Formats: sequence, structure tokens, C-alpha cells
Amino acid sequence: MRSLTIVSLLGALLAPQLQAQELFDRDLGTNLALGDDSTAQGLSLGFAFPFGGIDYSAVCVCSNGYIWLGATSVAGADYTPTDAELRSGAARICPLWGDYNPAAPGSGNVWMKTLPDRAVISWAGVYEYGTTNAVDFQVTLYPTGHFDIAYGSNPAAGGVLNTAMVIGASPGAGASANLVSFATRPMLTGGVTFAEVLTVPGAIAYHDTKWNFSPSAPGFAVSDLVFVPNDLPPPARFELVGTGCPSASITIYELYGNGIGSPLDIGGSELTFTPNSEGGYLVSRELPRPRPLGTASLLPAGDDTRHLVTLPFAFPHASGTINQIVVAANGFITLGPTDPGAGCCVGGVLPLLNGPPRIAAFWLDLNPAAGGTLSTSYDPIKGIFSVIWDRVPEHPSVGSNTFQISLEPSGVFRIHAQSIALATSTSQSLVGYSDGNGSNDPGQTDLSAIATPLDLGARRDPLTLRAVGGGTPVLGSTFVVQVNNMVGVLAYLALGNETPPIDLAPIGAPGCVQLVALPEIMSLVNVVYGFPSTDFAIPIPLTLDLAGQQLMSQAASDDVNANALGWRVSNGARWTIGL
Repeated sequence: MRSLTIVSLLGALLAPQLQAQELFDRDLGTNLALGDDSTAQGLSLGFAFPFGGIDYSAVCVCSNGYIWLGATSVAGADYTPTDAELRSGAARICPLWGDYNPAAPGSGNVWMKTLPDRAVISWAGVYEYGTTNAVDFQVTLYPTGHFDIAYGSNPAAGGVLNTAMVIGASPGAGASANLVSFATRPMLTGGVTFAEVLTVPGAIAYHDTKWNFSPSAPGFAVSDLVFVPNDLPPPARFELVGTGCPSASITIYELYGNGIGSPLDIGGSELTFTPNSEGGYLVSRELPRPRPLGTASLLPAGDDTRHLVTLPFAFPHASGTINQIVVAANGFITLGPTDPGAGCCVGGVLPLLNGPPRIAAFWLDLNPAAGGTLSTSYDPIKGIFSVIWDRVPEHPSVGSNTFQISLEPSGVFRIHAQSIALATSTSQSLVGYSDGNGSNDPGQTDLSAIATPLDLGARRDPLTLRAVGGGTPVLGSTFVVQVNNMVGVLAYLALGNETPPIDLAPIGAPGCVQLVALPEIMSLVNVVYGFPSTDFAIPIPLTLDLAGQQLMSQAASDDVNANALGWRVSNGARWTIGL
């Protein structure tokens, strides 16, 4: 036994003198497509691997950082690493037994490659369960019974469920305990069963290192291998960055009461919103028209209630087409089925700007339960649908307010303020419209001063860049990105290095930001007539040297009405080229 120990140690000492190899074999082979707590069974090695006196020609690979030796696993996907479980199950090798979830969004995967002289199994950028801690390690099995384990820069912390991780091996079947430490190498395991139990949470002690396990009868001699540092190819990623240019939203409003804004001076008038040719509206102030004909349908309105109502036609508005609205007892409707909340207890600018698209005829703390009615009616001859608040008091029961909102299939809508009044000195109301969803605040408009039609200008959704089908820039694939919300004829895609945000206001595009450093690595142009979207297909070579490279992309499109520059830019999108 003494002579065997000496020979084993000499071999371990001489191992670092061998020709240096790379830390990782980056040609990973086949993605095993493992999920959380899953095992790929019956994976042929292509050779016989001797371990514990048995030759194994197939293995099973578990997502949780270990390899069953043999064609079928018997314990499934074990996510609770312990020395006792290692010794009581079937034969396995555990390079870093933990709890990993390759199915988590953004996680890498588990891979296997077989060659006549070796089999390589890799956990490449796999997330620990419940975290985004990505681990990189790789096991290489040889027909001689040797195996190597390589560890990357692992921030492994033990996930969220466990207090231990295990490095070790065992033929199982009730083997005796043999706890070791790999802190000092070279070393002998003293048996084919061995384990180091790592206490977690906390970063593991072993990273950026590669070990050789050489059969030494009994067990293995463990030595460090000299290597050239490199990284496993990361998972491909496509991450959206920033907004490019701001959207151009449509908002107009006036506040009344509580010492804010103008006197309540639009009573007895009607505001008509007529679609312009740019996605916005022309607003005119007129004498009220007669109420359209139609049978009223009462809504069961009470204090702060909301009511989902289906329209008799599709209604187009600045940010879409809807066939349902939500009617609020407090004097407004929202365009679409989203419940905006009661809007209690004053007409508010922030909810107007940040909520769903909303028409506020007289947004106030009203209480139909205390008097009056809230109803809808449809005039099929004129094609006008109306929501009518008739003699509704303020909360709790003061005053009387009659007004309505009318919608037409053409997209025209009207606010008819027949008889409105603030009954208390602390009341605050709001009249107006916004397409919401984070619209900019243009400030108040004196609605009573509208003498000729007021053009609210162009509405523009921001120019956006996205990956088609949620794809990512995978090596050896064609990656397709799409530019959306164009209004011009040119779409320009720049792909290059990322730069800190550059304000484009000095060249005539206020609020717009450049994210790709110029000169860019690649630029592509599509000419598009009459379509708001276009695709760019970028082939990515199957070149491992590209793995891990990060690039920034950003699109631009002409829009003569957007700004003095006449161009808008999209959000950025950061690429990580990988597997």
C-alpha cells in the first residue's frame, strides 16, 4: 500500500508539468434541455468507463449537478445534497451537487458531448434554484477511469432551500462514509467513495480551477491541472435598454375648484373631439346639441361604482380600437375593459396621465346613490352612443350635475356639460381627455377660451426594437429583430459597441438618446412603404470566439413631424451572443 501511495502522489505531482490545456472545452455538444429537478437518462458514453470495479457504458445526467453511472437513474432528481444520500443511492459522480434550475428564464443549460476518447458534461451558466446565481462547471470522463472537473468563476451560494453542497463520488449501495477536503492538493481520496460537504449559503471555495482525478487503488489521486483560462459559452441574451425617443401622447385637461385653475365656465357648452390625420384630435367648443334619441338603460350606480359596458359598435380612439368601456360614477369613462378604480375623490392629473385612456366629462366625487341617475343610450339612426349623468349630486348629497359623453363610430366623441357646478369650496374637478399609460403632462388648457378648433397634434407610439418570437442571438442561427411603430419609409438598424447615453437634443431631437457608439460595426437599411414594421435578419456564424461578445443595437426611422431632425430612434437592445 505504501508503494502505491508514493506512486500515486508522484503522478499527482507530475500532472501539472503536462502540457497546459484550456480550462473548459467550449465545444459543448448537445443541449440536454433539462428542466428543474430533471434527469436525462440512457446517455451513451461511446466507451466503457470503469468505476468501483464496474464498467459503465452509459450515464444519466441530472440538472442538479451530478451524474448517475448507468443507463437508468433510480433516485430521480435529488435536490437535497447530503453525504448520506450520496452513499445510499446508485453510483454517481458529483462535481457540484446543488439545486439548479436550467428552466428558469435567463438560465443556461446542461450539455453533453461524446468522443471516442472522452465524454464531456457541462453545466454552462445554469441558475441556482430561486436565484440568478449562474454556475459554470464541467466534467470530462475518460476510458481509463480518469476524470477531470473544471470550475469557473462560480458565485454559488446554495440556492434558497439547502444548507449544503457536495463534491464527491460513490458506488452507492450503502458505502461507508469518507469525508475529505479538497482545500490542499495534491491529495488522495483514500477510497472510491469520498465527499466534501460545503456549507452554504456563501460562495464556494473552489473556482477558476481544474482538477484531475486519477485512479490510485483505492480511490483517486487529485491534482491541479495547468490550464489556459477561458469561459464556457454563455446563454444567448437579448435585453431591452432605454426608450430612444419619448412617445408623443395626446392629453388635454382643465382643473376646477379648490383654488386651482380657471372658474367653472364651460357649463352650457359642448367640447367636440374630431380625429385629425396624425393620430390626435381637433378640439372645438360649441353650443350643446340636442340629446340624441334613444331609450335610456339605467346603470345600478352607487357611490364610487364602476360599470363595464359593451358598445354597439367598435370605437377607434387615439391609441386603439375598443368595443367596451368602463363607466365610473365619478364622472368619467375609460376606453377599454380595464377597471381604473373609483377615481375617488377628486379629479386627478396623475391618474389621468398614468391610467388607461380616459374621457373625463366632470370628474368629481359624485354620488348617484343619493339622487339622480346614471344611464346609457344608443341612437341607431345617428349612430351615437351616450353615457348620461342626470342630476347627480356631489358626495354625500349636495348640488345637482347633468352632463354626458357621446361616442360615434367615426372616432368623434363629445363632452356635453349641460349643467355642472361645484357645491363645496374644497371640491376639485377635472374635465378633459388623455390616452394615459404614462403620457406626458402638457399642463392645463383653458377650455372656455377655445374659439377655433385646437389641434392637439400628432400621436406617436415610441419606435421600438424587439426580437421576433422572443428569440436570442444564438451561435449558428439567423437572429431576427423587428422595428415597430414607423411612420416614414426608412428603417435603419445600427449594431455596434454600447456607449453611455448621448442626448440628441443638440442635433434637433429633444428627449431622444443614442445608445450605439459610432462608427457602428454594422448598419442595415430597409426601405418600407406604408408598413409600420419591418424585420432585419442577421446571420450569426457558428464561431465559438464570438461566444460571450456583447453588442448594442438601435433602430432609427424617418418622421418629419417628430422633431427638427426629422428622425426618431428606438430603444436599445443589448445582445449577448451565446448558446
